[in-house]
Amino acid sequence: FWYDRKEKGIVVWKKYRRPISGLYDAVYIKILKRRKSMEIQENRIITRIETLAGFNMTPGNGITRFSYSDQDRLARNYIEQQCSLMGISVQTDPLGNIRARYNGQDNSLPPVWIGSHIDSVRNGGKYDGVVGVISALEVLNVLYENQITPLRPVELVIFAEEEGSNFGT
Repeated sequence: FWYDRKEKGIVVWKKYRRPISGLYDAVYIKILKRRKSMEIQENRIITRIETLAGFNMTPGNGITRFSYSDQDRLARNYIEQQCSLMGISVQTDPLGNIRARYNGQDNSLPPVWIGSHIDSVRNGGKYDGVVGVISALEVLNVLYENQITPLRPVELVIFAEEEGSNFGT
């Protein structure tokens, strides 16, 4: 099945089957259950970006959040807390990369990875990397709030030391 169109507020799905003649004919199935609109929450996104911007070594002079610093640890804890509110398990590997898994219908399938990084260069911008992470977190929130279980798992991934600031790069 796949989404075809809406008729009078009811979602219509089209299914194709192959009859003996070899031609395709369409069978329409009306889903009578109306689904709540899956919408992102702009205020939640802004709040999360501003919260991460607060974990900063140089307030008033851009964002400085080096990997493995106290500010990085606070930012990671904040993301983990947001995931735990949805019951999402969070794993951190020995290098500090974070993976927060939203389970799918078939968890044996490879997951879809979404995310970015939350570390920064000295006096960097507050959106670099963070927008990818917060957008990914919002995707998980929308799936959770609408009780959607995708076919395969979806993982929020936060890469540690993406900027390389601890190594002078």
